[in-house]
Amino acid sequence: KESELLGKTDYDFVDKELADSFRQHDKKAEKANQALSNEEWLTFADDGHTGLFETIKTPLKNNKGKTIGILGIARDITERKQAEEQSRLATSVFTNTQEGILITNKDNHIIDVNPAGCKITGYSREELLGKNPRFLNAHIQPAETYTEMWQSISDTGHWQGDLWNRKKNDEVYAERLSIAKVEDESGLLTHYVGIFSDITYIKEHQTELEKIANNDPLTGLPNRLLLRDRMSQALAQASRHHKLIAVCYLDLDGFKPINDQYGHKAGDLVLVEIAKRLQQGVRTGDTASRLGGDEFVLLMLDIETSEKLEHIIQRIVHDIAEPIELPDGIVSVSASIGVTIYPYDNNEADILLRHADQAMYEAKQSGKNCFVFFDSKSEQKQAKTQTIYREIELAITENQFQLYYQPKINMRTGSIVGVEALIRWQHPEKGLLSSNTFLTAIENHPLIIKLGDWVLQEALSQLQLWQAQGLNLIVSVNIAARQLQQHNFMPKLKSLLSDFPEVSPSQLELEILETSALEDLQHANKILKACKQLDINVAIDDFGTGYSSLTYLKHLSIQTIKIDQSFVHDILVDPSDMSIVDGILQLAKAFNRTPLAEGVETNNHGSLLLMLGCELGQGYAISRPIPANKIPAWISTYKIPDEWKQIEHVHLDNSDITLSALSVEYYRLVASMLDAIKNKSPSLLPANCHDHTRCKLGHWLSETEHKLYSKLTEYKKIADEHRKVHKMSSELVNLLNDDNTAKIESITLELIDHRNNVLSYLKKLQSHI
Repeated sequence: KESELLGKTDYDFVDKELADSFRQHDKKAEKANQALSNEEWLTFADDGHTGLFETIKTPLKNNKGKTIGILGIARDITERKQAEEQSRLATSVFTNTQEGILITNKDNHIIDVNPAGCKITGYSREELLGKNPRFLNAHIQPAETYTEMWQSISDTGHWQGDLWNRKKNDEVYAERLSIAKVEDESGLLTHYVGIFSDITYIKEHQTELEKIANNDPLTGLPNRLLLRDRMSQALAQASRHHKLIAVCYLDLDGFKPINDQYGHKAGDLVLVEIAKRLQQGVRTGDTASRLGGDEFVLLMLDIETSEKLEHIIQRIVHDIAEPIELPDGIVSVSASIGVTIYPYDNNEADILLRHADQAMYEAKQSGKNCFVFFDSKSEQKQAKTQTIYREIELAITENQFQLYYQPKINMRTGSIVGVEALIRWQHPEKGLLSSNTFLTAIENHPLIIKLGDWVLQEALSQLQLWQAQGLNLIVSVNIAARQLQQHNFMPKLKSLLSDFPEVSPSQLELEILETSALEDLQHANKILKACKQLDINVAIDDFGTGYSSLTYLKHLSIQTIKIDQSFVHDILVDPSDMSIVDGILQLAKAFNRTPLAEGVETNNHGSLLLMLGCELGQGYAISRPIPANKIPAWISTYKIPDEWKQIEHVHLDNSDITLSALSVEYYRLVASMLDAIKNKSPSLLPANCHDHTRCKLGHWLSETEHKLYSKLTEYKKIADEHRKVHKMSSELVNLLNDDNTAKIESITLELIDHRNNVLSYLKKLQSHI
């Protein structure tokens, strides 16, 4: 306050030592007739706040030159000094930190980099300025990593993760990177700041630790931990692809006497040799592992028949029994093997191992040097079945089930045509289970009806929630044969619909498995007609896998045919499957039904289906089943691949259907060549692909010589492109055998260009008709 300042001197507001110093300074300045100026720390008496002030003091003199006072001007420079100090510290950190720092403008061009960043990358500051950081990419991580990274930065303002980059000297290194976006006061993006460090040594150490953790140190075979992981993956794939898996538990006969007679070093040599023989005895993709001691396990995938499995195991038993040469003599051991087959033995990994172990002891008791298949007793199977029934009934009561939804789209336009409700079991011990792990156990049990009713109610409830969000969708629900044939199916369905008045019946579609044996077709059709009167659509699921396809089409009131994924899966490489799909499409057209293809796993599947005239699709290339709360976001962001946009409409009325068929066949031919490249397997190349006259297009070119098209420019270009592709196939065999990666990548791009050119020229030929 003014009253508190009057009578004071400016020296009263500073430290005593500073006051004495300032007094002396001021006296000297006054004597020298100079202005007085100091930077002072002033402490205010009211709150003890300390601040830095810049002061200018000028003596006031009268007209006789006598000093009559002092004019003082003070300015608070605390914030400026603090800012200068912070800037100095920031500059010091930027320069001296051991972590690399990159600063880019909003267009992601580097505008500054610290010395550590130059050291890590090997580039000078001048070499980095103006570049986009992506030029450092080693192209090891998938493109999806960067898509997710930029999505995170856009959504949250930052991202942190590990990437593989390449130094100036071409050395690949692992980088731990943190990126943040910088915005101005108005919220506009101005810069990106990336802080990174070289963690290559950490990754290498991690790899070594994983190897130690997952592999047996003596033989190098996968240990129990890695075996368990591979079994889990194999069981999941087997359930999806309906393949057999064999788990073989192997124990050596006569191993202990070798240890006792020759010592543990000799025993280790025997184990190493047995491990080699096991690895040579199993097929590519199978796993030979060591659990410990003289116990091994073989995990054998994609078994076609029990007979072929027996042949493989018999050969392994024979190979193990061959003599082993040691430094101190020749020894021999044999093996007792217990075998169990999934899904005949439909259990989880630990139980499968236990069952194989039990069978192995039976082999020991049977005389050793042989194998025995596990066979559980009927009462044990019955007890297990009853346990599953109890678990499922409890799961319904405790609300352990939930619905996931898999989108179905028009692959030409990208518009969503509906979603399929797929049941999942959130098991308290086993985690999230797919339907094929439990539905088959109850398909002939009343529980299938109870569970089916729950699915219908849950789907309608979700439709109502989406409706409230302004999202109008059609939801497909799978209906079991036993559920459909209930005498009160329609009354229950109508009652359910009345509970959700906001949901239109047209938003519900019922899917009936074609493999379901409907005992009373007349009764079933009566129900389906009643559904149609309510405006509920009906689809046949897994069409083509049963024996009554035409009967269904003729007698049942259905609107949609879902082509089973087992046919769609191999249409790129199997002409028979492609013919089946084409035949189903023709049937759909003849019966005025809408076809939809399941199992669209890649963009190539979608492209070929579009060329065949099938526009509706569902599969992993579009979306996996996802929770209901993620459906709105998926719909708002999904876009079809550019490749699908380029596929022309199929005009079955065209006067030259041959050209459309040739386009499909040629696309499939090149797709099979690309598949061989992807899998690095020359055996996957089409038979006689080196001979340009043997494929369908080659036959057509020969047959039409000098006829309808032979004088057209496009015809000559097709012939030229076609010969080039077949010539490349011969070169591919050598490249794949030599694993010439660089040349293979180049030839892949050429193949795609040639394919696109041929398809384009075939399309142009149609315009000449």
